[in-house]
Amino acid sequence: MFLLPELCLDGQGLPISDTVEYRDLNNGTIERKQTTVTKIDCLSSTTSIRTHLVKKCIQGQVYRPAPDNDCRGAGSAADNWGAQKFQWCASDNSACNLLSPNERKADPTLSAAAISCAADNFLGKKWIMDFPYDLDFINYSLTNIDRILANHPDLPRDAGHEIWNNSSNSADDTLASLFRFNSDNTFEFSQGLKSSYHYVWCRGEEVPADSTQVAASQ
Repeated sequence: MFLLPELCLDGQGLPISDTVEYRDLNNGTIERKQTTVTKIDCLSSTTSIRTHLVKKCIQGQVYRPAPDNDCRGAGSAADNWGAQKFQWCASDNSACNLLSPNERKADPTLSAAAISCAADNFLGKKWIMDFPYDLDFINYSLTNIDRILANHPDLPRDAGHEIWNNSSNSADDTLASLFRFNSDNTFEFSQGLKSSYHYVWCRGEEVPADSTQVAASQ
């Protein structure tokens, strides 16, 4: 009897595994590395690696190299080690919105908050205002909070210490998105008038994914 081979279609194109690593580079940055193994067919899979850097300190804080490796190079605990607050825009409207490719983002030449990152030459790298761990925000919940905060012990927390996200409200252009971490290791999104002052956290641009590795499935 001749038997047709099993087609083995289940799971094609779906991740087999997805792991995230955070590495303190001891130079004022944290490397976020995500490795995703995706099934191609019955016999092979591809590995995709995505990385980007996150500043250990928020804007205004000054990084202290090892052995300190912290953000306490200026100010004091009373002022969150010199952390500075910026406006998303001087006016509560779309004046600071980027025209393209995403009109909900802040223009890094008009928004004071976005400018603070765009003009930052820390380590000679390019920085942008954004939620640094956006890829860890899954199903309306931030994963790996404990691991994230362990690398950012001087990050201001709790109400009154919100940080700008790079997203204007799609329904009300007077508002932009904020986020904060709390002392109980929880996380919250909120909204704020664009002319209000809040902290800014910068991240590096994502390194293009390396998807060249193909290996036989085990």
